[in-house]
Amino acid sequence: MQNEKREISIEHDKENGLCENNVLSTTLEVAVKNIIKREGYLTHVVNARRLPLDGGNYMAKLAVVNIKGETADGDKEIDIFVKEILPDDVNGFFLASNYHLNELYVYREPLKYFQKFQEDAGIPIEDRYNIPKFYEESNSEFIILENLAKQGFTTVDRMEPITLSFAEHAVRQLAKFHALSFVLKSKCPEYYDKRIKSLKLNMNFNDKWKKFMKNIYTATTRDLCGDAKKKAESVFPNVLERLPKFLQEEGSIGCLCHGDFRANNILMKVNDGKIEKLIPVDYQVIHYANPVTDLVYLIFLGTDQKFRRDNLENIKNLYHDTIARFLRYFDLNVEDYFPRVEFEKIYIDTLYYGFITATWLLPFIFADHEDLPEVKGVVEKVDYKVDKRMKCRIQEIFDDFIQWGYL
Repeated sequence: MQNEKREISIEHDKENGLCENNVLSTTLEVAVKNIIKREGYLTHVVNARRLPLDGGNYMAKLAVVNIKGETADGDKEIDIFVKEILPDDVNGFFLASNYHLNELYVYREPLKYFQKFQEDAGIPIEDRYNIPKFYEESNSEFIILENLAKQGFTTVDRMEPITLSFAEHAVRQLAKFHALSFVLKSKCPEYYDKRIKSLKLNMNFNDKWKKFMKNIYTATTRDLCGDAKKKAESVFPNVLERLPKFLQEEGSIGCLCHGDFRANNILMKVNDGKIEKLIPVDYQVIHYANPVTDLVYLIFLGTDQKFRRDNLENIKNLYHDTIARFLRYFDLNVEDYFPRVEFEKIYIDTLYYGFITATWLLPFIFADHEDLPEVKGVVEKVDYKVDKRMKCRIQEIFDDFIQWGYL
C-alpha cells in the first residue's frame, strides 16, 4: 500500500515550450494516479508535456505522459497519449463535447466488440483490424490511449499524396472496420438497431455553417483555371445541398463509419522500408451512414490525379473484396450485407462526396505548418497561409469530376 501514500510527481518538459501552462488538469492527474496504482508501481516519476498543433487535429488538445518507476517485478515504463476536450461551441455549428463523447463511446463499446469478435474467430493477428490500447480512466474530459509514437508509429506528411502501398493497407483496414460493423449487426441485432443506427453526426447545418462553407470554398477554389474556374461558383449551391445528405442519410446500405478516415488519422509503422502495420485512430466523427463515404474521403483527401488514374479501380475492388474475405472468418456472405451490384451503384453515387469533401477540407490539410488555423476563426474569414501544392490538387479534382460528368 506504500504507493497509495506517495504524491504523483509531475515534471513538465519545458525545453521546447510544449507544455501550455505547465499543468495537467486535476482530473487527469487523478486518472494517472489510478493507472500508477493499477500497474503496481512502488515508486514513480511522471513526465507530461503538451503537443503543439500540427494541422492534423482541430478537435482536441493533445498531451503525452511518461510514467517510470519500480514495481515488484522490476523497472517499468508506460507511455500514454491524451486527447483533452476543447471548449464547447468552438464555431457555432458543432459541439466539441458531442464529438468527444462519441469517440469515448466507440472505444468503450463497439471497438471492444470488434476486438472480441476477432479473438473468438481466431483471426491471425496480422490480418485483424487494429485497435490501440484504451485506458478505462478515460472520461468526459479526456481519452487516454497508449502512446504509439513510442512504439515507432508515425503519420505520413499530410500534404503529400499517399503511396499505393499505404493506400492498400489503409483500404484493407477500412474494409475490416466496416465488415466488423456488419458482424456486430449479425451477432447483436438489437444492440445494433438501438445504439449503432442511432449514432448520427452532431452538426448543425445552420447559417454559421453556411458562412463557414462559403468562406472555405472560396479560399479553396480562388486559383482554379479553365473550365474548373467557370464551374466553381455555380457548383457551390449543390455542395451546400448535398453535403448534409451524404452525412445524415445512410441510403440503401448503412454501417458504422469512421467519418474522418484520412491519412493523417492512420498511424503507420515501417520496417526496412515496408509498411508493417497501420492503426486507425481519431473516431470523434463516428456515425452511422453509407460506408463508401469513408472510402472516397480517404481517396480524395490523400491522392493526386495520377494516382487515381492508375489505381482508383483497383483500390475500389480491393475494398469490397476485403470486406467479402473478412466476413468469411465469421461465416457471413457479403451478398447478404453489402451486395456487389449495390456497392457498384453506391460507389458511383458517392464519388461526388469525395469532391465535396475536398472543396472544404483541403485548406486545412494544406495549412502552412507555421500558420495553423483555428476552426472558430475560419467562420469569419480564411486568412491563414495555405501551401502552394493545394492549387494543383484541387485543380486536378475539379478536372477529374468534369471529365467524369459530375460537374
